[in-house]
Amino acid sequence: MERIEGIIKIEERTNGSKSQGAVAIITTGDSKEYILYRSEMLPENDPFFTQFNNQNVVINGETETSGYICVASVESENGVIMTPEFPEYPIASAPLFIGDLPIKMSEESKPLKGKRLPRKLKKLLKKKLINNK
Repeated sequence: MERIEGIIKIEERTNGSKSQGAVAIITTGDSKEYILYRSEMLPENDPFFTQFNNQNVVINGETETSGYICVASVESENGVIMTPEFPEYPIASAPLFIGDLPIKMSEESKPLKGKRLPRKLKKLLKKKLINNK
């Protein structure tokens, strides 16, 4: 984890590619520039960094050779440390277990009692039973 001090500026990048938009760039005292991003987020149009625009800050994060920094926390001029929360965008939560799925049994659902299984399924089940013995 590295500590990098500098001024954050939000700049519009319009290079004609899919990744165009506003990015947060920190410029250090020795004039090095790094593009900031949060883990699990694209650097373009990330609303987290706009609150630090034109401020002197200390970034704690992982520097990459590509000129990007994966930000773990931001220390503002007044000493407040802010840890980026993960996406502000709503994410649908997937059920963890089959029992969590919202399935309702209809009255028409009846067990397979007395029903015949398709031949291919029957052969497959026999093979599995024989192989598992």
